[in-house]
Amino acid sequence: MNWKLYERLERVYDLIYERQLYRWILGTLAGVVLFFFIMIQPAQWLFDRVVSAYHEWNTYARTLAESREKWEKALHRLRTARSRRQQVLNDQFLPESAGFNEIRTFLEELSRKYSIQKTNISYDYQLVKGLQVTEVKITVPASGTYNQIRQFIREIEKSERFIILESIRLRSRAESATLRVDFVLRTYFRKSEQRS
Repeated sequence: MNWKLYERLERVYDLIYERQLYRWILGTLAGVVLFFFIMIQPAQWLFDRVVSAYHEWNTYARTLAESREKWEKALHRLRTARSRRQQVLNDQFLPESAGFNEIRTFLEELSRKYSIQKTNISYDYQLVKGLQVTEVKITVPASGTYNQIRQFIREIEKSERFIILESIRLRSRAESATLRVDFVLRTYFRKSEQRS
C-alpha cells in the first residue's frame, strides 16, 4: 500500500472525525442550552410554587399560633370566672345539706325574739339551671302586732344570710290589733358537692 495515500486517507478520516466530534460537541452544547431554556421556566415555576406554599404555610402557622394564644387567654379567663363564681357561691350561699335547717332555725329564733306566731311554713324549691344552685321559696304565715312584724322584717333584711323578702300579703281585718301576714322569702343554697 502506498503510504502517502494512507496518510491522506488518514488525514481525511481525522478531519471527518474532528468535524463529527466538533458537531457532536456543538450538538451536545446546543442540547444542554436548549434543555436549560426549556426546563428553566418549569423549574422557576416550581420554585415559585414552593416559595409561595412556604409563605402560605408560615402565615397559616402564625394564624394558628395567634388563635391558640387567644384560646388559652379565653380559657384562663373562663377558669378565673369559674373560680370567682365558686368563691361567691361558697361565700354567699349556704350548702344545701345544712341550709334548710339553718334557715328554719333562723326564722324560729326571729319569731321567738319578736313574739311572732307562725304556722305551716312551706318550702318550694327548684334547681337553677347552669349554676348548681337550688332556689328555695319559703312562705311564712305569721301574726303579730305592727311593731313586731316591722322588727321581724328589719331583721330579715339585715341578716348576713342571703334571704330576699319577695312579698308581704296582709290577711287581717282593719279593726283587728293583730296583723296576719304571709311573708314570701326567697333564698339560694349551693349544691352540697361544691366545696372550696
